[in-house]
Amino acid sequence: MDKESKGTAMSAGIVYCLTNPEMPGLVKIGLVEDDTSDALKKRLQNLYTSGVPVPFELYYAVIVDKVKQTEKLLHNAFAHSRENPRREFFRIDPERVVAAMKLTRGRPIAVDNPLDSSPDAEISQADLAAQQRARQRENRRQSAFNFSSAGIMPGEMLAFSRDDSITAEVLDDKKIQFEGKEVSLSGAARIILEREGRYGAVAGPLYWKYKGETLREIQERKEAEKEEAND
Repeated sequence: MDKESKGTAMSAGIVYCLTNPEMPGLVKIGLVEDDTSDALKKRLQNLYTSGVPVPFELYYAVIVDKVKQTEKLLHNAFAHSRENPRREFFRIDPERVVAAMKLTRGRPIAVDNPLDSSPDAEISQADLAAQQRARQRENRRQSAFNFSSAGIMPGEMLAFSRDDSITAEVLDDKKIQFEGKEVSLSGAARIILEREGRYGAVAGPLYWKYKGETLREIQERKEAEKEEAND
């Protein structure tokens, strides 16, 4: 292997997008200078410190050849949404980050919940329970979405945030028609993600778009407009 090829190989790794149910609206974009699932799982374990109430959850990750360069490009792309220039946190819809990560042509990688393999079962169970409670609170917040409040009427079409060719029709305030079935936003998203081998809790408004915006973005914009009108 020549020097240039060796340098390229050594720079391979994983860029990831993490969310935390106790930090709604924020995502963490970082890297692992290793391209194995074990390294990614270890990184998630290390991020769970006494300063974080519940563990981070892996939202999306890809293996890339030039990991530092890719991370820098992502950070630059979302610089306007960065909460603190000294931290890797961005106030942005995570599906926007996924769309950018797909442009890297990296290979998607997923891992199981790193706490499942914790050597301390008692702590692991307590942490998992706390994580589950936090996730349920966030899912309840997301489930408060209804189409009429967002100005979306029955008969309108939605697109899956990661593939515009996957569509669904709005039926009423809470239900959509997807593949001939009446389901919730979360239920339809879960079907699609499970086909990709991704399991776990799903907040539907994150995964469906209307006229280019995810439903969560629309929900947050409407809430901000309402607060501004009340001031």
